[in-house]
Amino acid sequence: MRISVVIPSSGRWALLEDAVASALAQDRPADDVLVVDNSPAWAGAPRLPDAVQVVHEDARGVVPARNRGLIAATGDVVAFLDDDCLAPRGWLKAIEGCFHDDAVVAAGGPVRPLWTIPPPRALLHSPRARSYLGLLDLGARRKPLDPEREHLVGGNLAIRRSALGAKRFVGVHPMPGTGTCAEDTEMARSLARRGVVLYEPEAWVEHRILPEKTRWTTLAVRVFCMEAANVRLDGVPEQRLSLPQLFLWEGGLNAAKRLGRLYGRWLAPAAGVDGDD
Repeated sequence: MRISVVIPSSGRWALLEDAVASALAQDRPADDVLVVDNSPAWAGAPRLPDAVQVVHEDARGVVPARNRGLIAATGDVVAFLDDDCLAPRGWLKAIEGCFHDDAVVAAGGPVRPLWTIPPPRALLHSPRARSYLGLLDLGARRKPLDPEREHLVGGNLAIRRSALGAKRFVGVHPMPGTGTCAEDTEMARSLARRGVVLYEPEAWVEHRILPEKTRWTTLAVRVFCMEAANVRLDGVPEQRLSLPQLFLWEGGLNAAKRLGRLYGRWLAPAAGVDGDD
């Protein structure tokens, strides 16, 4: 089994160097490591190790970058790692173990926070609030995911290429900073109709949470966009909140959530979603 690691990057060079170093330090080495340059200019980029292939994608946004990585990768399995994530040495070995089962079409695991500043209290108390930052924790046991209720995160997502066919990542709703959002949810749900999407707790990565991501204004915008995307996907359930979450920890985020879901209902179903299988 050949495994490619794909790291999209949009010019965050200091973060990228660390992410690349973690991908190259695996105890199960990747068969190729690709950085997808999605920045306005590569001129200021660091010199990366010779083992890393750099491919360029002119279209801005994480979705074109992920799709360029799928095209350029040579592995039977393509494992995505975001440039603000760090993979421990056993990450790729745990990913490989998932695909020994031929029924598995996609796999991934927890995305744990690496806070660069102390986070707001809501982000410590509410798993739902942390999910808007691309964090994930579905427990300590390996399990197949229910595509209607659970999904993996794009920063720690591995896909069996043979299961894709013509399928590619599709952005569901615009989002400042990344171009669009919910492409990982849409991809996981599509692949779940072709086989098993597996959660493996040993395949964890750390996600460095930059200070600007924890600002309430930034977080509220992310909540609004992601909830609008969830409604457009038609079936992603609304998570119920406890009274403490609703009134003490998440008040502003809950308002953004409600507005986002209301806005999503006014929009037509996302163009292209599941239409390119």
